[in-house]
Amino acid sequence: PAPFPPPPPPLDLQFHEVRSGTWVGAANKLIAQLEAKKVKTGQLLCIDAHNDGHDKDAMFCAYYSTSGILDALAYDAPAKVKFTSQNINKDWKAFYQEGSKQALQTKVQRRDLLGMTLACTGLPRRVMFVFSQTRPEIRGEAEQQVQRRADKIASLFKGEGDGSDIDFY
Repeated sequence: PAPFPPPPPPLDLQFHEVRSGTWVGAANKLIAQLEAKKVKTGQLLCIDAHNDGHDKDAMFCAYYSTSGILDALAYDAPAKVKFTSQNINKDWKAFYQEGSKQALQTKVQRRDLLGMTLACTGLPRRVMFVFSQTRPEIRGEAEQQVQRRADKIASLFKGEGDGSDIDFY
């Protein structure tokens, strides 16, 4: 056997950006367009908020992979993305603290947290979004299939096997 397991397939990252006149409008637009692209639960890596300047359009960019390791671990179900947001006048430190508290209050599992992102709006206001995804409930054969794949991947990273029996695609 080889001394090291083969590397997992590459991420093959893609991105999708949306713009809107409001932050909540842009977030909802992004979620709708990711659903239209048939991005699955588990394929999303993160979502970022930004703009081109104060009082300019709100912009979000989602990074995801439809092939490689993220796809291999994805559920065969559409991504169900949700968010909480704030648009208030606070300094950055207070905003970071509030974001941490807000993320904890959503009671989302770490693997489902897509990120906390902040941006400036019209001075002196700032926005913060906490994005997460909801995983579908899996049962029966589908649950066993996901568990077998996870076990095979875990054994690969432990140096057991060569990964040739893992179906990544």
